[in-house]
Amino acid sequence: MSTYLTDKAEDLTEEGASATFTYRRIGPPGGVPLVLVSGFRGTIDWWDPEFLDLLAADHDVILFDNVGIGYPTGEARESIEGFADGAIEFIEALGLTQVDLLGWSMGGFVTQHSAS
Repeated sequence: MSTYLTDKAEDLTEEGASATFTYRRIGPPGGVPLVLVSGFRGTIDWWDPEFLDLLAADHDVILFDNVGIGYPTGEARESIEGFADGAIEFIEALGLTQVDLLGWSMGGFVTQHSAS
């Protein structure tokens, strides 16, 4: 049986303005972190662990649950713009000034709106 980095990753929390976010961080620290944005109704538990290991081989990878989805508190958002605001709130709560964003499915729309 394989052991993946996410198997050993701890669930961490960070207080934002509208929610307590739950996230995991894997890979080597330093550089510009890669923040993963889940698809519709996706959580940090839904990412493929082998895919995450490949990303984390060369990147500081952060996966998180958006406001009201999965582990975090707060009211779930009702629009792409609302989820983008949640992603930005999470990134700012971590004190990150620069990140690379990678979104899967609806998360791709969220990352595009977050970057605009």
